[in-house]
Amino acid sequence: MQNTEAAKFINFLTNDIEANKLMLGDRGVPGSPKVQEALLPLLSPAQKQVFNYVAWAGEHSSPYNGPDPTKAAEVINLLKNTADQIAYGVLKPEEAAKQFRQQAESILAQGK
Repeated sequence: MQNTEAAKFINFLTNDIEANKLMLGDRGVPGSPKVQEALLPLLSPAQKQVFNYVAWAGEHSSPYNGPDPTKAAEVINLLKNTADQIAYGVLKPEEAAKQFRQQAESILAQGK
C-alpha cells in the first residue's frame, strides 16, 4: 500500500502540470516534456535559458554506457603501477603489456 502512495506522489511531482507550475523549475528542469512545454510561457528569461540549455545538452549528448565493471578501480591501479614500472625501467613495454593483460583478466574474473 505504501509503495502505491509513494508512486502516486512521485508521479504527481513529475507529471502534474499544476504542481510544476507552483515549483516553476525550482528543483531543476522537469523531466517530462509535456510539463516543460506547459511551463515555458511562465518562465523568466533566465529560467528559459536553463530549459533551453538542458534541451540542447540532451540533443548533443551520447547515451550513458553504464557503470564501470566490478574491480575496474583495481585494474586502473594496476595500469598505473605497470606504467610506472615501464617509466623506471623495471619492465620492458612488451613484458609489461603481457603481465598487465594477465593480471587484469585475473582481477576482472574475480569480480564476476
